[in-house]
Amino acid sequence: MHFKHLIKAKQSYTTHFLDSISYSVKALKALWFFTVHAFLPDFYETNGSDTIKDLHTILQDKLSKIQ
Repeated sequence: MHFKHLIKAKQSYTTHFLDSISYSVKALKALWFFTVHAFLPDFYETNGSDTIKDLHTILQDKLSKIQ
């Protein structure tokens, strides 16, 4: 099976899978920070947004390499 997205992303299925899972883990980490912060505002004051910013940077860097 051929995926157009993998050709565009210049990745194998395995590499794409591992990258996508790593992004999911980062997003879940941000979810954890935001959830804890919602209940306990003195905890993780910037961790959630910092994690999202980090993920954004990673994705932007990856996108710039394939364009």
